[in-house]
Amino acid sequence: FFFKQKTAYEIAQRLVGSEMCIRDRYQRRVHGISLMANLWYIAGTMLFSMSVLYALPLPEGALNALSSINDLQLKLGRDQLNDIALEFSSDLPRSIYAKCVKKLQHLVNSFLSDQSLASILMNSGKGINDMGDYSACSGDLTNTYYMVLRIAFSGGIGIQIGLCLPNECELEIISSTKPNIAKYLSVFLNMTISVDQITMKDIKSENRKLNKLEQGGVVVFSVMALLLVTIIISSIMDYFSLLNGLAPDVPVWKRVLTCFSLSRNIKGIFNTENRVDPNLEILNGVRVCAIGWVILGHAFFWMLFEPLYNLTELLDVVMNRYYMGIVKGGTFAVDVFFFLSGFLAALGIYNALKNEKNRTAKNVLLLYLHRYIRLLPFMLFCIVYSIYLSPLIYDSPSSALMDTYKRDCSAQWPYILLYVNNFVTDFYKSCNGWIWYLFIDLQLFIILPFYILLFFKSKRWGFFALLITGLISIAIQIGLCVRYEFNISYIKPSPKGDQNTLFYARPYCRCNAYFMGVVLFFIYNEGKDTAHGIAKIHTIKAVVHDNAAVRYLVYFFGFCFMYITCYSFYFLDKYPDDWGSFFGGFHMIFSRMIFILGLSMVIYPVLVNRGKVFLAIFGNSMLNPLGKLTYGTYMLHIPIFILTTLFTFHAKYFTVFETVIRSLGIFFISYLASFIATLYFESPVVQLLKNFLERGSSRNIPSNTQQKSIGKSQ
Repeated sequence: FFFKQKTAYEIAQRLVGSEMCIRDRYQRRVHGISLMANLWYIAGTMLFSMSVLYALPLPEGALNALSSINDLQLKLGRDQLNDIALEFSSDLPRSIYAKCVKKLQHLVNSFLSDQSLASILMNSGKGINDMGDYSACSGDLTNTYYMVLRIAFSGGIGIQIGLCLPNECELEIISSTKPNIAKYLSVFLNMTISVDQITMKDIKSENRKLNKLEQGGVVVFSVMALLLVTIIISSIMDYFSLLNGLAPDVPVWKRVLTCFSLSRNIKGIFNTENRVDPNLEILNGVRVCAIGWVILGHAFFWMLFEPLYNLTELLDVVMNRYYMGIVKGGTFAVDVFFFLSGFLAALGIYNALKNEKNRTAKNVLLLYLHRYIRLLPFMLFCIVYSIYLSPLIYDSPSSALMDTYKRDCSAQWPYILLYVNNFVTDFYKSCNGWIWYLFIDLQLFIILPFYILLFFKSKRWGFFALLITGLISIAIQIGLCVRYEFNISYIKPSPKGDQNTLFYARPYCRCNAYFMGVVLFFIYNEGKDTAHGIAKIHTIKAVVHDNAAVRYLVYFFGFCFMYITCYSFYFLDKYPDDWGSFFGGFHMIFSRMIFILGLSMVIYPVLVNRGKVFLAIFGNSMLNPLGKLTYGTYMLHIPIFILTTLFTFHAKYFTVFETVIRSLGIFFISYLASFIATLYFESPVVQLLKNFLERGSSRNIPSNTQQKSIGKSQ
């Protein structure tokens, strides 16, 4: 856009008559093309900096090179920028000149009298992931339309910029520049950018397609309205004592309505009674801390998707600040969920099958059915939300991205409901990618009853079976690390395979934390069985219970294990080339197990009726309701993050303090959303299960408190 008005001196001394007209004609053409090319150049200068964040194999010193991106315009003078623009424009298809460049020439020539060019520039994005002003550009009274240029990287993640263009620069015409963009970005960034990586979308048109209420959406809204009416009727009837509780002689329809009573379900959430063991209340505090840890990690992760002026500062903080180990260590929070789920699932199944008469194939199948239905409400909601509800809500520059969620969920929902999507779909292309945890959790739950049954027959063989399973898992992980050169460092992704798809989201690589929870339950349970328990376990319990010095030593090493594993990420990412593949693989496989071992060492003294300070803090009765809502919080916190990201239009500055405050806000909002959703559809399902499936079966399904623990352990 670099031009100046000719002065009277230039006209008088240098150009007169037809000569001046020739020069003006040449300059107008150049500046029109320069405008077009520089719009793409804005996007091009951002590409290399964002590639550091994702799964691309990075050249040595990439982070240092990124720091110099901000100096790029200083090194390239005005003439060089125009040369790049001219070189780019020389290869443009002829269709560009027909309408688009002609319109741009006109806007440049009439710059002083017509503010259209200034409006186009003001409403376009100015930096990394800056979406510009979507509303101002795509208004009905404007002669412009809003387009998003997106460049995707491996893993389905990429960068984008919002561009406001004249209507004459139709999307079909602009799309013909993809080969030119790919060619010059590949040269400029010294990496291969293919045409398939570049997408251009007319956001207004895309949003109109998404915002249509489909037939499935009508069905969903009808069901939600029916649920709401049922809850209102049930709550009113229960308030006036017209339902008569859940006694067996009460008609079925009244018993069903009672399950939807708002007052009863609220009391159920805030009921702090523990029917098993008061010491187990510590697990509620651990669960709440784990979900807070997950949200904190995601708060920093989601900053990578938002428009930032100081992206390099974000990278520097995450990669080079020692205190950020707690954020990157958030990956262990998922292993905490697995650990708690294994412990509580083993507790529930053990109590359900304790009576030998209940150890039948039918009752095991009923356990599976009970577990499946308990997880189903929030799973169905997330699927329905992505397919039918979210497209109706979003009308923003990034809302067209929801088309990907909708398309993926529409194709994958059968695999999701079968809990096998982590085997069928690439991790980055999976519908609602954060629910991979539930797939693994149910897959491990399916095989857990066999370990419990073996434990009933022989306690030693039960422990031995768990040990063999752990060794097999370690062997598989070693094989994968050797085959694909996996490395836990964020800076050195594997060039041979996707770590998240082949390792992170597979049950045989994540089962050790789960089964360590099962082992802790066996040890806890054996310690309570004073008559028939294993002697060595009783000895360990007695030493931990009676010797304060031993307990403090156990606490010390437990916290050391957790601390070392979390902050090891700092050294792995700051000095990625100083660690060999052997250490990287070792860390990849054993760091999670070491962290969970440390957590077990902190929890176990509390389970043997010691550690009153920890029990007072983490087992506080106020955390009991939050523990029950953790599952819903986990399922809903990512949609809330997406909402906040979609409606962030302009670039902002990253600071650690604001990001932490944001994570706290998301934490509380997610819990509030979980509370509402639990009352709306999850608690009624729990009550229906309790009062029909459990009572209708011939076995003793775990108590409601235990079942909530199992279902909420996510």
